[in-house]
Amino acid sequence: MVDAATGAAPQGAVTVKIAAINPATNPANMPGDYTTSTGANIESFGALSVQLRDAAGKALNLASGQSATIRIPLASRSGLPPPTVPLFYFNETTGLWVEEGVATLAGVAPNQYYEGSVKHFSTWNADKALDSIFVNGCVSSADGKSLDAVPVISSGIDYSGIASTRTNPEGKFRVAMRRNSQATIGAAYTRVSNGVLAGPSTTDITLPECLKLLPPGTVVAPAFLLAPASISAPNGTPVYFRTTMTIAGNFSYQWSRNGRPIEGATLSTFLVPAVALTDDQAQFTVTVTNSAGSVTSSAAKLTVTPATPPAELASLIRLLFQSFGMSGMVAAPLNEFTKENEIDQTFWLNPANVCRTGSATGTFNGQPIPVGTLVATGSNRVSGTFNDCASINSRDTLSGTSNISYTLNAELTQFNLTGDISDFRLRSDIGTAEESSLTGNGSAQFTLTKTKANGLTNSLVTFAPSIGSTLRNNLTGQLTQFTGGDSALTDLENAAKKSIESSLEQRNLRFILDGVSYASNGKLSSKYAVDGTFSGSGQLSLMRNGFQVGRLFITPEGYFVDINGVVQRL
Repeated sequence: MVDAATGAAPQGAVTVKIAAINPATNPANMPGDYTTSTGANIESFGALSVQLRDAAGKALNLASGQSATIRIPLASRSGLPPPTVPLFYFNETTGLWVEEGVATLAGVAPNQYYEGSVKHFSTWNADKALDSIFVNGCVSSADGKSLDAVPVISSGIDYSGIASTRTNPEGKFRVAMRRNSQATIGAAYTRVSNGVLAGPSTTDITLPECLKLLPPGTVVAPAFLLAPASISAPNGTPVYFRTTMTIAGNFSYQWSRNGRPIEGATLSTFLVPAVALTDDQAQFTVTVTNSAGSVTSSAAKLTVTPATPPAELASLIRLLFQSFGMSGMVAAPLNEFTKENEIDQTFWLNPANVCRTGSATGTFNGQPIPVGTLVATGSNRVSGTFNDCASINSRDTLSGTSNISYTLNAELTQFNLTGDISDFRLRSDIGTAEESSLTGNGSAQFTLTKTKANGLTNSLVTFAPSIGSTLRNNLTGQLTQFTGGDSALTDLENAAKKSIESSLEQRNLRFILDGVSYASNGKLSSKYAVDGTFSGSGQLSLMRNGFQVGRLFITPEGYFVDINGVVQRL
C-alpha cells in the first residue's frame, strides 16, 4: 500500500473500511446511475467499497504493479447470476462505471460471491451489460399539462438495475429496462409521480397513460404496486419474498410470520435461507409505514414440497435443453413438407412421401399441398397431421396436428410464424442409445432472419412459447408450463449449407413444474473447424425461485449436466 497522492509507503496504523453494497434490497444503494463510461446501462450482481487510510487520515491504495483478490457478496433481484461477469469500478470524478477485469461466481447459495483480482481499491461492482428494451411514455402535471426535463427512472423488480432519462419539451420519454423482465417506471428526485409496472416483454413497451407528477412536498401513504406473492419450494432450499411500492419514498418495513413480527426483517425483501417442513403453509406479511400512514400486505403462503432428487433435477435440465424442440413441433408442416429444413428455394413435397414409416397429411391455405412448387411468399397458412411419421429430414418421429400461419418476404430473409399444437409428440434420438420423447400443447411464435455475406449465411431464430403452453417429458412424466421469456438460436452456414458456428440462448425463459417456479438463462455456443473438429463453451443456468439449482454446460468433449458439483454427460 502507498499514499494515493505521493506514492510513499504509509507509516503507523492503517485503517481498512469495507462495505458490501446490496442492490437487491434497493438498487439506489449503488453510487452513480448504472451508466458506464461508454454510455451503456448495466445491471448489478453486488458491489463492494474498500477504503484505506493511514494514521493521519490520508487515502491509501495499492502500489503500482500490485494486485488484490476481492470477494463481492452476490446480491441481485434477478436470481440469474452468470458464471463470470465483468468488474467495474466507480470513477468518483465522472460519476460513471469503468470496466476493468472479470469476476467468477463461487460459493453455495445463499452464500455465493464473485471473486476477482483488482489493481486498485475503489467501489467495485460485479455487473453485466443490460439486455435492453425501451419503455415509451409521457409525464404530465395533475391538471394534464406536459412537463419538460422531468427525470424518469426505470428500476428493476426481478433484476438489480436502474436506467434514467428526462422528458422532452412535449413531456415524452424513452427509458431502458431489461428484456423479458419487470420494472417500475416513475418520475423521481425532488418530485415524484405515481409508479407503474412495465413488462415482461421481448419488445419495446408504450405506456397507455402519462405518469402524473405529484405537487412539491406531497407525501403519499404507502400502497403496494407489487405485493408479496405465495411461493412453493422444495425442502431445504432458499426463497425470497419481495414487495414494491407505488411511489418512491422513505418507508420502513416489518415482515411477520403467521402474524408475529420477525426480528431483523426490516427490508423490502425477506430471505428464508432454507425452508423446512415446519414452514409449510406459513403465512408471511409485510407492514410498510411512512409519515402519511401504514399498510399491511395480504398473506403470502409458503408451500414446502419434498426435496427434489438430483436425478429428477438432471432430467429437468435435459428438458430445459430440449425445450427448443417445441418450435419443431409447431413448425413441423413447413419443415417436413419441404425438401430441406430451410426457407430459401425449397419446394413442397407430397405429404405421403415425407415419412420413412408412418404417414402424414397436410393442407396449404385450406387446399392439399401442391407438390413441386416453391414455398409461397406473403401470408399463408399450413396444417399438418402426422401419425408416427419417421421423418426423412431428421431423426425425429412425429405424431399429432400442427397449424401455423406465416409470412415470408420476397427476399426470403424474414420469416414470422405463429402456430398451435394439440397433443403433439416428438420423439428423437439425441445421443448414443439415448432417446428423447416430448409432448407439446399450446402455441408459440418465432421469427427467422437471414443475412448473407462472403459466401456465409447467418440465421437468427427467436422462439417464444405462449403463456400456458406445456411440454411434457414422456420418459419422466415431468410437465412444464411456460410463463414467459424466450429462446434465440443462431447458426452460421457455409455455401455447402454446413453449420460452422451455432448458439442457443435462453433469455429468462420461465416455467412452472409441480407448482414451483423455474427460470433458465444463459448461452451455449459451438463451432466446427475446417478440419471437422468441434469446440464449445457456455452454460444454461436453471434457477428455482431465484436461486441456481443446476446448469447445463458445453466443452470440446460435449454437453454436460452439473447438479451441486455432480457432473453427468448429456
